[in-house]
Amino acid sequence: MLSIEKAKTFCKQNGIKGLDIRGSNSIRIVIKKNNQRFNFSLDNASLTTEGLLLAAAKVIELKKLAKYSYPEFIKAHQQQDLPPLALAPLTKPIEPPKKVQKPLQQFIDCFYLSKENILAPSSISHYRKKIDRYIVPKFGLVPVEEIKPM
Repeated sequence: MLSIEKAKTFCKQNGIKGLDIRGSNSIRIVIKKNNQRFNFSLDNASLTTEGLLLAAAKVIELKKLAKYSYPEFIKAHQQQDLPPLALAPLTKPIEPPKKVQKPLQQFIDCFYLSKENILAPSSISHYRKKIDRYIVPKFGLVPVEEIKPM
């Protein structure tokens, strides 16, 4: 059993969002949709790593339901109808989603698109020539997260 602070730290370290941990027996799922906040009580959740991972899986399930079947999501919220968390024993831990690594070229393309209505066409052309000549050949395919100062 984890303390409340350790449970919150575990969630933060593993990228688990959407859980409101208030006490050892008080965990809520919080889903934000259409500028509204929907709370679901988790009565049978425990403050263990396995319990938090199961609750995180339930958050993902509810977010998908809210995105793809909003009327069913509203119905589940009104009835507070959640299937039990422990549907099957965990065989291996659920890994947090990995960040998508964008190559620098994709970041540069987004930069040009964001500046096309702000900068003069000649400025964008000048930037493009310099960046395409000196930066893209060496770093264009390198993920942005891997580029560090010297």
